[in-house]
Amino acid sequence: MKVTIIGAGIGGLATAIALQKAGHKVEVYEAAPVLRGVGAGISLWSNATSVLERLGLFDEAVNKGAAYTVLKIRSDRGKLLLNQDVGKYTPAAICLHRADLIDLLRRSCASETIHLGKSFERFEQSESGILAFFADGTTAASDILIGADGINSQVRAQIKGDSKPVYRGYAVWRGIIEYAAKGFEESNPTETWGRGKRFGFVPIGENRFYWYATNNQPAGEILLPDKRKKRLLELFRDWHAPIPQILAAMPAENILHNDCYDRPPEKGWSHGRVCLIGDAAHPTTPNMGQGGCLALEDALVLTPCLQNALTAEKAFGDFENSRFARTKLINRRSLLIGSVGQWSNPISVGIRNVLIKLTTQKLLERTLDGIYNFDPRF
Repeated sequence: MKVTIIGAGIGGLATAIALQKAGHKVEVYEAAPVLRGVGAGISLWSNATSVLERLGLFDEAVNKGAAYTVLKIRSDRGKLLLNQDVGKYTPAAICLHRADLIDLLRRSCASETIHLGKSFERFEQSESGILAFFADGTTAASDILIGADGINSQVRAQIKGDSKPVYRGYAVWRGIIEYAAKGFEESNPTETWGRGKRFGFVPIGENRFYWYATNNQPAGEILLPDKRKKRLLELFRDWHAPIPQILAAMPAENILHNDCYDRPPEKGWSHGRVCLIGDAAHPTTPNMGQGGCLALEDALVLTPCLQNALTAEKAFGDFENSRFARTKLINRRSLLIGSVGQWSNPISVGIRNVLIKLTTQKLLERTLDGIYNFDPRF
């Protein structure tokens, strides 16, 4: 088949690679004039690294970042609440710069697959094919079209006439920093929970860390870079080391700021020859680090659906049926973790921290097993 993919993010590029390996002709159209990783770092848990392994990209991904085996949660005073071993899951979980992942996926696509500066406007389909229209007046004809254009997907809007995504009550800041301090050595992700705010940092190799911070606040309070840093220093000034030190050392112009949105899980990811994947189909909050992971899974689940079905409609129906329950579960669980993590009432926070500390390894493993052991067939 000839396939048009709208969006050259993680899901779009991974799907292009998987479909090309299966023998299909794929063209990817991206609105941005330059292809780069929007964001800072990205965690890829074992369910995602298994996809990279099947695509032959795992070793290079590890070399670009760092693997880890433990997940920690602390209180804002630095008290260890959870020290969860995740080393049993294979392939190993890793964290790397999002730009490095995008570059790896880009280079793994067939040459001349990706077309930049192509802002998608609409599609028209018939019994024989589908035509995509772009803002520059050009069109692209194919057998099927895949919308991988994110939470504000234009493809989704045409399929579903969607309302806006839902703001979840807190903002998220992110950044990458080189940081080395005497007495500070950490090779695993650590997230700190306070009252109405959180801070996390994840090593990505060579004394570099991906960090992120959250805070309860109204939507739309996007500050200029210099004011972002000042705000963060105020929010986390009395938290345990090295959080204030990391923020103080961070170049203000490299601090990213976004509000946290998702959509309630909803069926209807396809229409005729068109199908949504990744955040266009099932956007989730970042609290479990599963957004990019689910997009990678989609690539390997969609490919055999297209191989095995007689029609695009049947393939896309099979794809949604195989993915909806899992993506819904992760969406709901991630939303719950974010809600509990953002509690601000001091009594509730105290109870929450005690319950986290009392959580057994076995109890948490039962939850993690269903996520990290997922095996997408390809």
